[in-house]
Amino acid sequence: MNDLSVALYWADALGSLDGLALIGFTLMFFMCLFVSFATMAADMDDEQKLEATKALRGFLLSLPVLAVMIVVTPSRETVYAIAASEMTEQALKTPVASKAMQAVEKWIDRQLAGATPQ
Repeated sequence: MNDLSVALYWADALGSLDGLALIGFTLMFFMCLFVSFATMAADMDDEQKLEATKALRGFLLSLPVLAVMIVVTPSRETVYAIAASEMTEQALKTPVASKAMQAVEKWIDRQLAGATPQ
């Protein structure tokens, strides 16, 4: 697989990952609320409250991780733009492109030389 293929693959995969992270964040948020209210409302002994607190701690630790995933994951359009930029840069480094750039520069120089008053 070349770089472009990998970039196009990740563009598609990251779009799915972003949606899953948002769903996971929402579920974890409501699970935290449920465990908190259930712990407060239920008549539990200390050992059961400790178990509920451990579960809540795990849910609470996952919330920032999922939030960062939602914010940091680039959109498909961003990945496509990066891939296009990389491929354009590679195309401009070819011998044909450098010859074309030299020809354009020479043409511009001739045009500017002819346009200057003497």
